[in-house]
Amino acid sequence: MWLDVACTKFHDRESRLDEEVSRQREIFSGASQSFIWLSRTETQSLNTIWKELLEISNSFWGDKEALRAADDIAEILIARALPTMKRLLEDPWFTSLWTLQEAIANPDAILLSANGIPSVLQNHASIAFEDSSQAEIWYQDSTSSVRILPIRELKFGPRTEIQDYPITYVTLRHLVHISKTILDVAIACAQPSNGVEDLKNLIEQSGLSSFASFNVMRLWKVAQDRHEQNHGDQIEYIHKHILGFPSGLGTPFSEHPKSASRIEEYFSIQLMCHFPVLSQLFVRTRICEEPGSWIFSKDCTLPDVDLIFTCFEKYIPLLEVSIFTTQTTVDGLEFTGYSVNFSSAMESLSQSSGTSRLLGISFDAVTDCPSMTAFPTRQPLRLPNKEIWHVSTERKSQIIRLFDLHVHGSDVRLLLLARAGGLQVSSPALGMGLIIRQKTEGAWQRLGWCYWTFESDSTGNNDDAQEGLVANSIGLGKLRVVQLHGISE
Repeated sequence: MWLDVACTKFHDRESRLDEEVSRQREIFSGASQSFIWLSRTETQSLNTIWKELLEISNSFWGDKEALRAADDIAEILIARALPTMKRLLEDPWFTSLWTLQEAIANPDAILLSANGIPSVLQNHASIAFEDSSQAEIWYQDSTSSVRILPIRELKFGPRTEIQDYPITYVTLRHLVHISKTILDVAIACAQPSNGVEDLKNLIEQSGLSSFASFNVMRLWKVAQDRHEQNHGDQIEYIHKHILGFPSGLGTPFSEHPKSASRIEEYFSIQLMCHFPVLSQLFVRTRICEEPGSWIFSKDCTLPDVDLIFTCFEKYIPLLEVSIFTTQTTVDGLEFTGYSVNFSSAMESLSQSSGTSRLLGISFDAVTDCPSMTAFPTRQPLRLPNKEIWHVSTERKSQIIRLFDLHVHGSDVRLLLLARAGGLQVSSPALGMGLIIRQKTEGAWQRLGWCYWTFESDSTGNNDDAQEGLVANSIGLGKLRVVQLHGISE
């Protein structure tokens, strides 16, 4: 048993502690059971908060499982959900940088009050935590077919596999689930107000909604809201102790004094090397003045599409990346991958006779193009075993037309990032691509990214390197594929 309740401030720690701190990952993930001690929340208060959150979640829907009127929802969010979440999130566990490891490594940790007592999940409440077994993506135009995607999410039901706990206690996973439900309703609220915005910001800054599915980019965003004086400390914690990236001699972490900007740049490049696909799934809302269009920065946002991506398994990256150095200085990212003409790809994905459909697309804010996005919207409807996502075909077509007007004449390419799913013939699969254009000889600027669904084809061998088969294996028909080798601009 390891009791971890007395943590030093991150920036006050001694360097010799780093190795021990990094061991927390294996301790938390390997533990038979973990507990989260809410040291400032008394037992009665924790029980009251949990009961209230459960009642709030159930009160959003009427007798026919449809959302209540907008006025009723706004009143519930402001009068009940906001003060309840404030009381809960006052506990320092939700603002400490150290606790991110616990949340990521063991989300089934049982919540304990300041008195060391857990809250019991009543049997009648278990229905509130039943996850969807499938997701449906609906297109607004009547000619497109409905795609049904199998979803893989852990269940929140009773812990039948652990005989030592005949009673189901409230865990972090339960709290994450119910917080995400409240946030989804707040986002979809037809009558936004200051109170509703305050509630959305409160949940997002706590990180609870981000723990619904692991996304290292979202984890970085959460860390920025944690209570540490130095922005570099937040990145260093994730870099060293959660992800275990290199941090020895020759890296900005070994320099004295440390430069927060150099640490952030180095960390971003490491993210691209270790997560070449995930590191590009962001939205750039402001123009990037300096070279670095591929790098995620503090002013970028992360779209709420994680749930769609969990519908698929066995991601196969189609992009190879490595660090590009000049005179031992890290200058950027070198990449090798396959690409197709962007306009041809968009035409292929919009054909009514084809099986491939563009789900979402995002254009970054660049000098000659404003930031524009068109992603599926999740509908907070509690239908039996289903998640419903709506795709606005007209919105996608509109922003693609605007993009074409801004970059007319440029050779814009779709760099193939990854494919996923489609383990059986004619089963749903997912394709992802990065929208890029050449700025200088061998250097490519990121303009945005997109993803689409298609039916798996037996001729699309995932391991086949022949360019003639690559496009077919990712749902882009027989488009001409060009192999690209370059440097991120």
